[in-house]
Parts: sequence; C-alpha cells; structure tokens
Amino acid sequence: MGPFRFAAILVALFVMAETLWAERKNTLGTQLDFVSGMSNWTPVNGVNLAPFQTVTPFYVVFSSIEMKSMGAHSTLDLSYTFGLQRIKSEVDVDSESHVFAASFDIRLSQKWKFKLKESFEMTPDFATFSALRGILFTPQGAQFLYYPIAVRRSSQINSASISVDYDFSPKSTLAFGLSLVTRDYEDNPQFRGLLSDQYRMQANVSYSRKIDERSSWGLEYSASQLHFEDFDDARMHNISAVYSRQLRPTLKVRLAAGPSYVETLTSERNYPGYVASLSLEKSTRSNRLSLYYDRRTGESTGLGSISDTDYAGFSFSRFLGRRITLGLDGSGFSTRHRLDNPVDLRGATGSVTLGLPLTDKISLNGGALYRMHFLPRWAGDSRYSQATRLDVEEKRIFFSLRFRAPEFWRFAR
Repeated sequence: MGPFRFAAILVALFVMAETLWAERKNTLGTQLDFVSGMSNWTPVNGVNLAPFQTVTPFYVVFSSIEMKSMGAHSTLDLSYTFGLQRIKSEVDVDSESHVFAASFDIRLSQKWKFKLKESFEMTPDFATFSALRGILFTPQGAQFLYYPIAVRRSSQINSASISVDYDFSPKSTLAFGLSLVTRDYEDNPQFRGLLSDQYRMQANVSYSRKIDERSSWGLEYSASQLHFEDFDDARMHNISAVYSRQLRPTLKVRLAAGPSYVETLTSERNYPGYVASLSLEKSTRSNRLSLYYDRRTGESTGLGSISDTDYAGFSFSRFLGRRITLGLDGSGFSTRHRLDNPVDLRGATGSVTLGLPLTDKISLNGGALYRMHFLPRWAGDSRYSQATRLDVEEKRIFFSLRFRAPEFWRFAR
C-alpha cells in the first residue's frame, strides 16, 4: 500500500468518525486557466532541444477543483489540478500534469492536535506549473530542486506525513512527526546513473516555548533515511535551535541552525555538516513579501544522490492601483555533490505576472518566466556529454484567461 492510499484511508476514517457527531461547513471551488504564449523550446526527436534559437508557441489548459470542510474540531482540505500542454514545432510535444493535495487537522482535546498531509505530483516542471497558474511558491522543508525539463520527462513525487502536537501549557508544545517521500522516474537507459528512483523516510521531534506574546524558541531533532535505486543509501541526523519573533503585527522572522551528520549504509564515508535557515514574512491586506534561505547537508535534489545545498529566494505580490495585481517570484540554488553522486548543480528561476480582473471571477493575466540549471562539475569527465544534455535555459512569455471561483458552492451538513 503506497503512502497516498494509506493517507486517504486515514482521512476517510477520521472524517466519517467526526461527521457522526459534528456539523460541518463545506465549500467547493474551482479554477480554469487557458494559457498561450511563446517559448524557446524546440523539441528534436522528442528528446533533445535545439540551440534555443527558434521561438515556439505553446498552449496550456489547467482545470482545478478545491474542497474545504470545517467542523467544530477539524478541517479537511482537498485539491486536484489537471494540466494539458502542447508545444508546437516540427515535432509536437504534449505533456500532462496531475497535482493532488490533501490535509486533515483535528483537535482531539485541549492538549492534543493531529495533522495528516498527503500530496501527489506528476509534472515535467512544478515551477512552470505554478507560475502559469499565478501561484507564488514559498518552499517549506526539503525540496526536489531538479526536474529533467530539457527532455520533458515527468516524474512522480508522492509524500505523506503525520504529526502530533501536545501542549504542556499555554506556552510549551511538544511535537512528533513521521513522513515518507518517494520519487519515481520513467525508466530510460540514456539517463541511468543520473536520475534514480528513491524514497526518504524521516522522523522528527521538536519542543517550542513562548518567551512572550511576540517571541518563541525551540529545539528540533530529525533522523532521515534515504534509499536510492542506483546509488548508496544514506542516513542523516539534524539538530537545530529555533528562534522566531513577531517584529510587527504584519512582520515575522524565523531563524534556525545546528549541526548535521551524514552516515552511509554501505561504506565508511561518513561526514559532518550543518543546517541553517532564515525566513522573513510580511503580509498586509494589499502586499505580501516572503524572503527565505536554506542550507542543508546530505539532501537529495532529484539529480544523482545526496548533495550539500544552498537555496535562497523571495516572493512578492501587491496591488498596483485598485485593480491590477503584480506578482514577483525568484529563487536560486547551488549544490555540491557528495559520496557517489557524480554531479554538482546550479539553478535559478524567476517569474513576473500581472493580473487585470474583468469581472469578480474572470481575469486577464500576462507574464514572463525564466528558468535555468546547468551542471558545472561532473565527477566522471568521460561522461560529461551525457550530463550536459540535461542542462537547460527556458524562457517564456504568456497570456492567460482565468476563471476563479474559490467558493463556487457552499453547503452545510
């Protein structure tokens, strides 16, 4: 039984149990996006790309549905989005995207809280998927930074997590968590040794305490085990001290840092490192700003096996006048290969979007997207030509017509 089916069964059991004794308020929403634009994609034989000298049109249709169910003690969120894209050229390339997410929160008592999250993703490139739908992405936790977009290959990412919080007092909380993430690639001998199926299991425990109404501190420990189909397995231990403060009613900062240790399960190439993160969030009625930095030792990026990774970015949205909305999103990362991982990786993503509402549910949108990643270092130089075929620089301009009804239907039980 995969994590998706396991999580879905747990959600159904908890919802059925609570609906026996609690009234629920439910909302159903939907969004449709019709996107067209120009890109520097030029597929050749359905695999490689030409030297990005030809402007190529593309068309995308997105359809999504969202459901939220709120009870006296619990909240259930479900969403599913389907995308169909066609890149027009001498060899047309079609690709599909499927993204599902579910979360279930329940307060079992005054002291106990339970959360279950599940997600499934099958798309050639999640950053493009989000940008074309007008979503500003703010990462949380470990991320797969690499997508084989140069060859338009979809991978399947499935994740499930369970967490339990216990409030000792109004100021102190102890939390336990367990998560499982899997990533599966379509088998292709051309990329063996670069793209490897894998899974990651992690257990964590954390303690947090409020210093006052605006500040808190805490300690976190996590142990993770990574299994790779084509590389050595690894185990990681991270300890972090955490401090957060509400600088203003609309401004919050969070800092975390601590030691890390990586073990290999089939060799003696263990090594120490550190983890660190910084986030700054500001939110008002008309503006939203998020800045973040994350340093991780021994993580999987999606290419090769484990790497030491630095990742930073921002997202920003605001109203220009009374009607036009502006969205900016940018991030960059750098990785250093470890153990038997053959490659380093560099990358950057940036997007800008403008939205003009035509009615209360329909808007006209436009924007531009830039995405780049390359491999500056390849441990097996004799195979460098194989690795560089995964380098890519993507440029897009696009326009879309969007129908958005977040509360299309309301009903209570």
